[in-house]
Amino acid sequence: MNFAGHIDAAMSLMRAERLLTESDLSLAASEMIWGATSHVVDAIYNLQVDSRGHPSNNRERLRVIDYLEEKYGPDPSLSTGFDLAANRLHNHFYTNRLSLAQLVEAMDIGRVFISQMLDLAERERADAESADGE
Repeated sequence: MNFAGHIDAAMSLMRAERLLTESDLSLAASEMIWGATSHVVDAIYNLQVDSRGHPSNNRERLRVIDYLEEKYGPDPSLSTGFDLAANRLHNHFYTNRLSLAQLVEAMDIGRVFISQMLDLAERERADAESADGE
């Protein structure tokens, strides 16, 4: 999957998450946020590391977060957002252990993270296109 495919997948998963949350299917909604998180990070990975690949694990995805913080400056919300989506929300799908309050908080942070990452992905895409044109 390429950059555009990952961005489209992330946006589709976020639309699905909203529908599932409204339907009180929070277990699946939490996994949609993880899926959107994974795809938006993978999109940036496509631009920076491998145009046809994707990270094989979360350590590689964390390197994308590290890269973004090196380029744009430290932003604790990036690593926190990724951690919540990758660990708490993704694990919740399998264990259903988060309380409603914990789940709502983690999902809210996850949504903000995805929004930030979509903005950064667009900046990265624009940078890559301008570098290709030089």
